[in-house]
Amino acid sequence: MIMESAVTNRDVAERLALMGSLLEVAGEDRHRAYARLSIAVAGLDREALTRIPGIGVSIAGQIREIVKAGSFRELEDMQAAIPGSVVELLEIPGVGPRTPHVFWKQPGILTIDDLERAVGGDQALPREGGRYGPPGG
Repeated sequence: MIMESAVTNRDVAERLALMGSLLEVAGEDRHRAYARLSIAVAGLDREALTRIPGIGVSIAGQIREIVKAGSFRELEDMQAAIPGSVVELLEIPGVGPRTPHVFWKQPGILTIDDLERAVGGDQALPREGGRYGPPGG
């Protein structure tokens, strides 16, 4: 297990998963690497971790930062760049990271209240493939 102080593999995996979600909300393709690694990291020891394909110098450094400090700079930068209320949209059952990205970038739905108003009102909501239409349409 990766451990230095009280940081566990699960802690590392959670930080990597969060980074993957934030990158996907931001519309960045590299989110997939973080999602895959978060799953892989959970049950590995430090030596096995270095042999995982996809862990390059950058992510290895981020993992060292997590072990040392509980987080890493790029994650903190992403958390500062994406409003916390947009991240809260991920807590809605059935809502994945792409949905908040579309809401945040297009019609400006930044909170759960904004989403409820949009669904209940006449505002055009984003549809699959980037098309827009009235709620229920």
